[in-house]
Amino acid sequence: MIAKVTKSYLVVGTRRRLGRLRLALRSFRLALFGEDPGGMSVPIDPYCSPANRFPAPRTVIDIGGSHGQFAREILSHFPAAEIYSFEPIPECFSELEQLARDSPKLRVFQLALSDQSGVQSFNVSGFNDSSSFQAMRPEHLDAWPHTAYKKTIEVEKSTLDEFFRERVPARPIFLKLDVQGHEMSVLRGGRETLSKCQRVMLECNFADLYEGQPTFDQIYQEMRSHGFRLESLISPLRHPRTGELMSTDLIFFKPEQDAPVGDQSGSRLEPEV
Repeated sequence: MIAKVTKSYLVVGTRRRLGRLRLALRSFRLALFGEDPGGMSVPIDPYCSPANRFPAPRTVIDIGGSHGQFAREILSHFPAAEIYSFEPIPECFSELEQLARDSPKLRVFQLALSDQSGVQSFNVSGFNDSSSFQAMRPEHLDAWPHTAYKKTIEVEKSTLDEFFRERVPARPIFLKLDVQGHEMSVLRGGRETLSKCQRVMLECNFADLYEGQPTFDQIYQEMRSHGFRLESLISPLRHPRTGELMSTDLIFFKPEQDAPVGDQSGSRLEPEV
């Protein structure tokens, strides 16, 4: 494909990803507080009535930190939350480090998360957000040719439970996964940590984008087995030519969550502006 078209794909792809992140955070705040701080015209679900509001997160676990897009949104919308951001690609991690220098609430780790610890080959895409442990399928390249893998690197990996074995993140915990088809491995390696989370946001592919990616049903049943319920599907990503729904972000919640430490009254936290 000629350079001009490739550049166009990159610009559109970057804007689309940032738009999805912003929409996800606004939808998350809408679900938490029954409000739309961004001024978007989003219908309010009756479930989001004041009686059913959830407390704001005190810890956010950002798996797949990329260039810091999600971390920036969290720092803006939930400035009191501690953020643990994980990113294995050196170039992206450098950007996270730079962001963390000015953000004491942000802790960054050059680490991939999976179901085992060790060192493993990792596929780096021409569009970093599409990088993955999983091999990329032709359907992905058909929709976004600029995302083809350009190199393979060796990265250190761990499990979520091993990482937090000697760390105690404050509750409520919001867990976000953006790992391009590697979701089930991360969940299997973090079952104890997952049990402490109040909400989880993760990407689900409907098209066959990565080798070994989980189906919607596999993700849904895994989350249900941990006591989560599906709240919403947000920020859909469609094929740029056909309009086919390729993937979306799922938000799961625990219907009954213990009050966080220091908040035994059950009162709800208000968003910080």
